[in-house]
Amino acid sequence: MPGTLDPRARGNSVILGLLAVFLLCTPFATWWLSQTPPWYLPFLAWAVVLVLCWLVVRKLRPHGL
Repeated sequence: MPGTLDPRARGNSVILGLLAVFLLCTPFATWWLSQTPPWYLPFLAWAVVLVLCWLVVRKLRPHGL
């Protein structure tokens, strides 16, 4: 049915937001960055968050034109 939304997508967006905050903006981020990771690891983490956001937005958008 065109114009319907996936009911789980809204919950997924909240979970994704909390995961992003936990991984990138908490003392946990300070800890994993102090472990001398490769220079690209923060960029890779942001790329994963962006791809997951794109997937959630794709599910939130209605299927009709």
